[in-house]
Amino acid sequence: MPGDFWADMLIDLDAKGKPLRCRIAKGNLKNELGFWFCNAMMKDGEYEPVLQDGVAVTGTVKRQMRMPGKRRRDADAAARKRYLAAHPEEKACYR
Repeated sequence: MPGDFWADMLIDLDAKGKPLRCRIAKGNLKNELGFWFCNAMMKDGEYEPVLQDGVAVTGTVKRQMRMPGKRRRDADAAARKRYLAAHPEEKACYR
């Protein structure tokens, strides 16, 4: 949806799957969002090691990260409101 932020990220891994380096391959990020996206992928990401002939090796994986923009958040909120109005039996915690 227009206004969403996204990035194709390349993450270099060691033979154990631990991230070594992150970079943005493509995306529409503004300002310092690329830094924060990479920081999150390096700090909190868990990856399977890259296998070559059944052996774990150093390699690079490609991941996508998306962040909804205001239009998507507003559309989701409106859809939730319509759904809950049509389904009053849903739990109060979803309101």
